[in-house]
Amino acid sequence: MESLEPYLYGIGQLHCKYAKRGFKPEYWEVFLDAMEHALTEHASGLADLDTSERQEAVEV
Repeated sequence: MESLEPYLYGIGQLHCKYAKRGFKPEYWEVFLDAMEHALTEHASGLADLDTSERQEAVEV
């Protein structure tokens, strides 16, 4: 996970720019819920992860 941190921060910085284009902060909760759902669905199909690894993969 630590090796992903710089990439995730970079993605976060890009997403912050959306606020300048009218993306309202209250939308982030809905976006977060949708991403958690999508990641949970995807992780459930990864046979090389155990249950705790799947849960950790989708934690925010």
